[in-house]
Amino acid sequence: SGMQITGLARYDGTAWSVFGDPVNAATIASITGLHARPNGDLLVTGMFETIGGVAVNNIAQWNGSAWSPVGPASPPVFQLIRDSVVMSNGDLIVTGFLQSIGGVPVNNIARWNGTVWTPVPGIVAGLMRTVFEHSNGDLIVSGSLTLPNGETPKVARFDGTSFLPMSADRLDAEVVELVELSNGDVVAAGPFTSIDHASLLPSGAGGLARWSGGVWEPLTPGTDGVVLDVIADPVLGLHAVGSFHSVEGANAQGL
Repeated sequence: SGMQITGLARYDGTAWSVFGDPVNAATIASITGLHARPNGDLLVTGMFETIGGVAVNNIAQWNGSAWSPVGPASPPVFQLIRDSVVMSNGDLIVTGFLQSIGGVPVNNIARWNGTVWTPVPGIVAGLMRTVFEHSNGDLIVSGSLTLPNGETPKVARFDGTSFLPMSADRLDAEVVELVELSNGDVVAAGPFTSIDHASLLPSGAGGLARWSGGVWEPLTPGTDGVVLDVIADPVLGLHAVGSFHSVEGANAQGL
């Protein structure tokens, strides 16, 4: 029989069970991300005001026995944290639809240094989707971005001072996931089907593009559709899911 679980569940290899104290079912709740911190604590992000009866701010931390907020919980407001990353220096970066966090005005991206929330400068407007730290130390984000100079890249990198477009090439839709390969190249996945109006579909690279330090290029061989998520495994390579029927000409049905 089915088990009623609100928001979070754990699979032990045999069966599913409730994880921790559940998200308060009385609130509009959505979990968008789970991330393990270096100390083993679990970060949960999304759109929720309480978790396990604890008031939070769309982000919470589980230490193995109890939930706690990350920074002060601000008054309820329609906001959404879509992604987060713990930087090599221990700072936490969150992205999404955010006008403020912990009472601090931000522009869809914010930094938590363990004590206070601060804005990350350089993005004028735009819904943020995904964020990760490149091995060179740059912070890389995707979304519907607008930079101070008016440029509107789908992916940008923060070098510690300002955001810069990853490339002059333009993808025709938002990037929903970014991963770094072992050689430092970045792979973008999303519902895009062209680069600078050149279709990716004839080359079988729909929804996947590769950046190797200069320009976005088709990642081939690829899919005949669009990719909605991708992960990089150092041994097994890329794993992708999305709306496609074949990969390298072989039947795949979205996986």
